[in-house]
Amino acid sequence: MDNIPTKDLTTFQLRGARKALGITLKKIAESTGIAVSSLARMESGNVFLFPEHSSVPTVYAVRNYLESQGIRFLQDNGLQLVNPDEKIQIRIVPTH
Repeated sequence: MDNIPTKDLTTFQLRGARKALGITLKKIAESTGIAVSSLARMESGNVFLFPEHSSVPTVYAVRNYLESQGIRFLQDNGLQLVNPDEKIQIRIVPTH
């Protein structure tokens, strides 16, 4: 499996995963107990780095929720949306 450690996740992956799933920050906040303002800060900043002003446990909680919704985080700033019901897989990898 291509899964990567939480400390290696990037702002791009977290924002991209949410957008790929079509869910709002409010929905993630309701599901994780993390404030919407904290989630918004997590998605801002350099897209190729770990989210500034976010702790690993907070990012881990968001990661767990996104993975429960069908996201797999990959090496090289990528992610994969797996929908087992429809047998659809989408990979998103940014270009530098």
